[in-house]
Amino acid sequence: MNKSRVGIIGCGNISDTYIRNIQTKFDNLDLVALSNRHIEKAREKAQKYNIRSVMTVEEMLSSSEIDTVLILTPPDSHGSLVKQAIDRDKNVYVEKPFALTDTEAQILYESAKSKGLKLGVAPDTIYGGAYATCRNFIESGKLGDIVGAEVRFTSHGPESWHPNPDFYYKKGGGPLLDVGPYDISALVNLIGPVESVMGMSKKTFLRRSKVCSDNSTRTIDVDVDTYQCGMLKFENGAIATLSFIFDIYATEEHSLAIYGTEGTLYPPNPNGFGDTVLFLDKKGKMVKIPLSSNIYLDESRGLGLSRMIDGYDSSKLALHVMKIMSSIVRSSDTGAAVLIK
Repeated sequence: MNKSRVGIIGCGNISDTYIRNIQTKFDNLDLVALSNRHIEKAREKAQKYNIRSVMTVEEMLSSSEIDTVLILTPPDSHGSLVKQAIDRDKNVYVEKPFALTDTEAQILYESAKSKGLKLGVAPDTIYGGAYATCRNFIESGKLGDIVGAEVRFTSHGPESWHPNPDFYYKKGGGPLLDVGPYDISALVNLIGPVESVMGMSKKTFLRRSKVCSDNSTRTIDVDVDTYQCGMLKFENGAIATLSFIFDIYATEEHSLAIYGTEGTLYPPNPNGFGDTVLFLDKKGKMVKIPLSSNIYLDESRGLGLSRMIDGYDSSKLALHVMKIMSSIVRSSDTGAAVLIK
């Protein structure tokens, strides 16, 4: 088997999961090198996981030893790094969001296509066992015709659990761009394309407080909206309501429901690969749907990268999701519905 030689840019929290999975789960990937803005962090991870090379970003993008770049940096740098990788003729897989706007995402998409390069975008959780089960259930006809869906993510923000939450409140952050790709990708995968969007959003708190490990408190300025809601109309006529909120004092909740003429399907949190799938039938009976046969039921980030190398193209789905999220923001700014081409 010809393996793709992978270099990772960005050695933050999520990189450990990707590194472990690339090294143990996916035979078509060979992790060659790490890079990070603070190069010492890359050296620490390379030593921890016995990775043979540490490079600067420029060295990685120029290296003939790297076929594919995996980008795990903060969101505001995604588009720039994807462009640089494509310009250097590298295949690219990037964490969500794809870019900061749908215009930027469209340019990157077309650039990769014109050069015959592979481009993949997270999330890849929709290819795990739970969402394969949901798709099979819908395609079996047991849900009937889909009439609508509802997504709800509520919390008071990531500063209570994330060690460095600042990027959530900067350009490229906010609950829609951070959490939205999971749910919207899942909805499009299960229901189909979206034809129009409406949105409303606001910024409730201008500053957030983070309690540090030494019990000191530091302040984070908020640059993005953090209370974001949308409505999607799908090409098949179904309507979905979305709520992505960092602003309320409540137990964190992440729920998704798909409403059909024969009942309601409750997929699990789309930030995972397995977990429970439930169905409420017309008589009010809730049943657990057995998971479809699928080896990816545990934490399997990197699956999308592996599938990309094998020829599966997720970039068109990612571009559509980016257009939906950008249109929610645009609708909030203009007060009008936005058509999705």
